[in-house]
Amino acid sequence: MAKRKNTSWDKVANWYDEVLKDGDSYQQKVILPNLLRRMASVSGGKILDLGCGQGHFARAVRSSLGAKVTGVDLSNELIKIAKQKSPTEIKYHVASADKLPFDFFGRQASFSHVSILPLFCKGFSEVVHRKCEGLLRFVLT
Repeated sequence: MAKRKNTSWDKVANWYDEVLKDGDSYQQKVILPNLLRRMASVSGGKILDLGCGQGHFARAVRSSLGAKVTGVDLSNELIKIAKQKSPTEIKYHVASADKLPFDFFGRQASFSHVSILPLFCKGFSEVVHRKCEGLLRFVLT
């Protein structure tokens, strides 16, 4: 098995976690309220948080909307922090957004909403557009 390459976020994971602890951060004051407002219709739904980082938004969405959240990030270190800080109901995976460790379209892992989709995700939106039936909302932050 090939060794996973460290990402640039691995080196700054603890710093980023500290930034998000600040209740006066851009993420807390600007992004989070708008994210929750845009996703209010998914109360109790299933959400895939791509580029979830240390789980800040995943935890907030679960807490505020009662959604079932799965987080995916390329950074091992950020996922470690996310798992430590989050309730066990939130599932986290270290993976690339274009190589998810589960069947995105299958019954076991179908999602009604995808949030925080990285802009660099190669071809992901085209695949979703071709294969997805029903409601699927992308929220870019």
